[in-house]
Formats: sequence, C-alpha cells, structure tokens
Amino acid sequence: MHFSFLAVLAALTAFVSVSACSIQYGACTDDTDCCADLVCVTHLEYGNVVGQDCDYPGK
Repeated sequence: MHFSFLAVLAALTAFVSVSACSIQYGACTDDTDCCADLVCVTHLEYGNVVGQDCDYPGK
C-alpha cells in the first residue's frame, strides 16, 4: 500500500495540532489550549486585553 507524501504530512499535521498543548507562558485562547494544571490567563491593561498565556492558577 502506497501513501503519497502529502497524505502522510497532512495526517501528521492533524495529529500534532490536536495533541499539542501550550506550556507555561505559552500562547492560549482558553484553558483547553494549556497543558495539565495550567489555565489560560488574560492580561489586561487599562481594561484592554494585551495578551493571554498559560500559567498556574492564582499566579
């Protein structure tokens, strides 16, 4: 059975994007983007969102 290079590449890309998580200080949009025990923290400046990253709760 032969697979094309693009089919294999697409399968690996899909697997990586589903299984990857952000480590501490990694970018996120919600808690599900972060690795275990981390939450997505929104940083505000004068009431405006200036960034989001993964960190431990309460920090």
